[in-house]
Amino acid sequence: MVGLPLSSIAVSQALGAVNILILFLSAFVAMTTALVRLGRLIHLPLVWILVGVALLISRYDLNDNHIVRQTREDTTKALTVEDAFDQWMSSRADKDLFSEYPVILVSAEGGGIRAAFFTAITLARIADRCPRMVGHIFAISGVSGGAFGASLFASAIKAWPSMRRTRTAI
Repeated sequence: MVGLPLSSIAVSQALGAVNILILFLSAFVAMTTALVRLGRLIHLPLVWILVGVALLISRYDLNDNHIVRQTREDTTKALTVEDAFDQWMSSRADKDLFSEYPVILVSAEGGGIRAAFFTAITLARIADRCPRMVGHIFAISGVSGGAFGASLFASAIKAWPSMRRTRTAI
């Protein structure tokens, strides 16, 4: 918001969702009432004219101002799972220390904030108890909250310098 010392995010967080909805409905009722009264004064159905204009603009796509980004035809293809695994395996510095290299695949279920918390805290606790485990994770797959928790864990591992050293060294 230009000119106001408060940010719109701070104001909306302070007010809460219910109060913002009440403010919106109040403004909507005030504006439509003003349009109806002005329409009666000049003998034109302004609200219905406004609805008709909105429908016409929507029907003929006159409000489509979003550009869809397109890729070039010559872009490189994504790696297959086999190729990605081969690259990952060849980058393992500790692969000669094992007769059979342990590979960890993580699957996280959905379920909103509960699944996000459960996934992140479970992976973090396992990593706390066995830091070498982080270097053996090939892929993490998740949906909904589980994907959020998995990405939180991956971000924490990236930001945690001691885990990065352990991951590449062991």
